[in-house]
Amino acid sequence: MMTPAGLLFCLALLFSEPPQFEADILPLLTRQGCNSGACHGAAAGRGGLRLSLFASDPDADHAALVLAHDGRRINNVSAERSLLFRKPTGDLNHGGDERFPPGSDDANLLLDWIRAGTPRDIEYVTQELIVRPAITSVSQLPGNASFQVFVRTRSAGLEEVTHKVTVLSHDPAAVQIIAPGLVQVLRSGQHTVLVRYLDRIIPFTVRSPFGTAGEQATTDDLLSPLDRHVNAVLSEMGLQPQPPAPPDRWLRRVTLDLAGRLPTLREQQAFLATPHHSVRREVVQRLLQEESFADFWTLQLSRVLNLHSLPNDHRVLQTSAEWLRRAISEDRGIDWLMQQIVTATGDSHENGAAGFSRMVPDARSHAELIGSAFAGIRIGCANCHDHPLDRWTQDDFHGLAAVFSRLQRQQHVMLAQRGSVTNVRTGEPAIPRIPGQRYLEDNADHRAAVSDWLLQAPDYLLARNFVNRVWAQLFGRGLVDPVDNLSQTNPSTHPELLRWLAEDFASNGYSLQSLLLQITLSDAYGRSAGPAGTPAAAELFFAARAARPLEPAVFLNAVATVTGVPYDFSEHATNSPLQVIDPLTPAPQLDAIGRCQDPMTCRPADAAPADNLTITLHRLNSGLLNERLQSSDGRLQQRVQAGHTTEEIVAEFVQLALSRSPTETELDHWSRTLSSDDPQQRIHLLEDFVWSLLNSRGFRENH
Repeated sequence: MMTPAGLLFCLALLFSEPPQFEADILPLLTRQGCNSGACHGAAAGRGGLRLSLFASDPDADHAALVLAHDGRRINNVSAERSLLFRKPTGDLNHGGDERFPPGSDDANLLLDWIRAGTPRDIEYVTQELIVRPAITSVSQLPGNASFQVFVRTRSAGLEEVTHKVTVLSHDPAAVQIIAPGLVQVLRSGQHTVLVRYLDRIIPFTVRSPFGTAGEQATTDDLLSPLDRHVNAVLSEMGLQPQPPAPPDRWLRRVTLDLAGRLPTLREQQAFLATPHHSVRREVVQRLLQEESFADFWTLQLSRVLNLHSLPNDHRVLQTSAEWLRRAISEDRGIDWLMQQIVTATGDSHENGAAGFSRMVPDARSHAELIGSAFAGIRIGCANCHDHPLDRWTQDDFHGLAAVFSRLQRQQHVMLAQRGSVTNVRTGEPAIPRIPGQRYLEDNADHRAAVSDWLLQAPDYLLARNFVNRVWAQLFGRGLVDPVDNLSQTNPSTHPELLRWLAEDFASNGYSLQSLLLQITLSDAYGRSAGPAGTPAAAELFFAARAARPLEPAVFLNAVATVTGVPYDFSEHATNSPLQVIDPLTPAPQLDAIGRCQDPMTCRPADAAPADNLTITLHRLNSGLLNERLQSSDGRLQQRVQAGHTTEEIVAEFVQLALSRSPTETELDHWSRTLSSDDPQQRIHLLEDFVWSLLNSRGFRENH
C-alpha cells in the first residue's frame, strides 16, 4: 500500500510542469560552466561535445545533447544511466570533473528533464533581461547588496529567474558572490557584477562611497545639467570636488585641447587681465574658429576613421583628409558626416567621403570599422560566435558585413550587382541585417538603413559614441572606458550624464563645436588636479583633473612654439605636425616619440603614449630639442644676441612653456644658477635651462 507521502510525491510528479530545455537546462549548463569558452563552448568543443557559447544557439545545443551520435548521451529507459547525467555527477570519468553531486538540486533538475523525455519550449525566446535595481549603494563595508533578475520571453511574459542566473564579479577582491541575487561588497568604489541568463547578459552596478555620501558635492540648480550629473555621482560616492584650476592653467589646458597648441603671450596677457566666465566663453569660441582647431580635430577623427594611404595611391588620403577638414571647419553635423561616409560612392580622388570605404580591405573589416568608429562597439567579436559580453550575435555581425559586401573598393567606389559574405555559423551567404533589429531584403543597397540605425532613438549609438570620445579627448578617459567598448557589460561611471549628453548632442544637430563649448565651460572640466595622495577615484569620477601626456604631434608643435624653430615635414606636404600625416609613411621625429603607425591596431589611447625608456632616451639625448636650442634662428640664441638679461629670458620661456609667470623664488634661483662671466658658458647654461624646461612634466603634460 502506498504511503501518504508517496502518494503526494506521485501527485506532484503528475501535475507539476516538467523542466524545459530553454528555461531550465540551458541556464543550468551555463551556471556550471559547461558551455563556457574553456569547456564545451569552445570553438572545437571538448571531448566530442560542442555546445554554443553561453547557450546562444538552443537548437544546436538540444541536437548535440539529445540527437547527436544516435542519441547515445540520453538513456530513455533509465535516465540515471544517461551519459549526460553520469559524467557531470562524477559517476563516469569527465574532463570537467564533478560539476554537481548526485542528489543535489541541479542533479535532480537534469534527471527530471531526462525522465520527462528531454522536452523543450521552442517559444521560450528571451526578449529582455532586467535587473532590479540596476544600480544600488552600500554605505558600510563589508556590506551586502541584493537584486532580482527578471526575463521577458515570447511565451511566458515576465518572470523572475534570479535563482537560475549565472553571476560573475569583475573583481572578486571587491565584490564576492554570496548567492544568486546577493553579493558582498568589500571595497569602496563602483563595481560591476555580470548577470547572465541564456543568451542575455546585463550588469548590476553597486557603489560604495569613499566618504560620507550626500555631503560632498553640491547639485546646485544654478549649475549646468552636465555639472549637476557629475556632482550627483560625486555626492553618492562621497568625493569632494577639487577647486577650480587657476586661470592661467585653464587657458593652457583649453588651448591645447581645442587647438593643439600653447597660448601665445598676448593671449595670456589679455585673458589674465579679465578672466571671468564670459571671457572664457569668448576664448573657446575664438579657438573653435581657428585653423589649428580644424587641423587638430581633423587629426583626431582621422585616427578614429582609420585614414591612411593605400599602396600606389596617396591621393585618396589627401582627398579624404581635405574633405574631413572642411566638414569640421564648417561645423557640419557629425550625423551628416557619418551619413556621407557610410553611403558614399564615386571617384575617391574627387569625393573625399568615398575614400573612407577604401580604408578597409573587405566587408567584414568594413562592418568592424562602422561599429567601432560610429557606434563605439566591438561587433567583430561576434565573428566566430555570438559576442560573449554584449548583445551582438553572429547573424548581426555577418549581416552588417553583408550590407557592404557589394562595394568595390577601387579608385571609383561603386556597388556591384552581386556580392556576399559567408555567415560562419550557417556556412551560407549572410543575410543583410540591422544589428539587433531586423533582416533586410537581399541584394539591395541598405547602407542608408545602417546610418538610420546609428541615429535611432533611444539608443543614439552615434551620439553616445561621439560624446564619449570627445569626453575622453578632453579628460583623458571616457565616461565609458575604453571608448570603443560601449557594451552592456562595460557600464558608464556616469550613465545618466552619458544619456543626457547624447540626447542633447543629437538635439543640437550633432554640432562638434557646441559640444566642445559646453564641456570646456563646465566646472568639471575646469577643476584643478588634486594634491599628492589624492585617490585615483577622484580622477575616475572627475572630482579632480588628470594630467595627460601631450601626444607626439602636440608635443612637437609646443616645442616649435617655445624654441621658435619649426619641424620640417615638407615630405608630407606640411610644416605642421597637427595636420594629417600618413601613419604608414615614416615621420622620424613623430615616430621616435611614440606616434602609433599601424592604423588597424591603434587605439585612441595610443595618441598620447606614456613615456617609455626608448621615448625618454630619445627626447633627452637626440637632436629633437638640442638642435632647436642651438639654432641661430631660434628664440634662445636670438634673445642672447639681443642682450636680454637672464631674468628676462627665464621669464619669457617659463611664460611660453608653462603659460604662467615664474615666481620670485624661481627667478632668484635661476638668476644665480645661470650666471657666468664667460659668455659661452652662459649660453650653455641657458640652453640647459630651456632643455630642462622642455623635459619637465609641467611642459610635457596637459594638466
